[in-house]
Amino acid sequence: MLKKLHTVLFYISLALLLSACGGGGGGGQTNQPPSISTQPVNVSMIAGNNTTLSVIASGTSLSYQWQIDSGSGFTNISDSGVYSGSTSATLIIANTTTSMNGYKYRVVINGTTAPPATSDSATLTVVQPTKAVITVSIAGLPEIGIQAGVISFAFKVPDTGVTPSGLVANNAMAAVTLLSPTITADLSGATYDAPTHTINFGGFNGTGTTNGVLLKITCDIAANTIVSKADFSVTSSTVEEISSYISYPAASFPLAVNFE
Repeated sequence: MLKKLHTVLFYISLALLLSACGGGGGGGQTNQPPSISTQPVNVSMIAGNNTTLSVIASGTSLSYQWQIDSGSGFTNISDSGVYSGSTSATLIIANTTTSMNGYKYRVVINGTTAPPATSDSATLTVVQPTKAVITVSIAGLPEIGIQAGVISFAFKVPDTGVTPSGLVANNAMAAVTLLSPTITADLSGATYDAPTHTINFGGFNGTGTTNGVLLKITCDIAANTIVSKADFSVTSSTVEEISSYISYPAASFPLAVNFE
């Protein structure tokens, strides 16, 4: 009698174990609902720059939907000029403005098994930039660069609230800083034309360079001025090698704009 009881208990325990593991036939694990291990965190930044919000979650067949609360409750985000990755684990926010200060973000994660998981909300803090630091580089030249030549270009800054720093009496750009050690330049050739908001630069390349960084220019930004990186643009450029009289068709010089 005792032996039969042990046998019955054994088979009951085995059945319960197989049931917990998903059954005796397939041997697979059951689907797991979404679970968040790393929450999105608050972000503080300078207006005009980009940022990201991320979440790390586990579960079966996860899908993501980021949401925003700009003051009227959370609504779904779709990819646009400002947002990308709205249905992924990382939301990218581009060209932030001070009007976005205080916005809250969260993500809702669904999986094969309910319930969905909703992350903590993260607050975006955006402050007014006071300076735009522009670096200019040569692009499109042959691999060896040029041995001696003239580099000139003009680029436009926003029409309102942005002024290059360090101007002197003759409009020469005293704030221009050379970054490439192989460049020698006549800085008196860097001028700012206030009516057209255009900076012009003509520099002599003494020892040659290969697609290197030319210089850095700092611009002051007035209070309550909204500026984006797209507001800065190259209007004209030339690269000429004096020794061989070759003109390289450099249509533009890449501008890297960082707001501080």
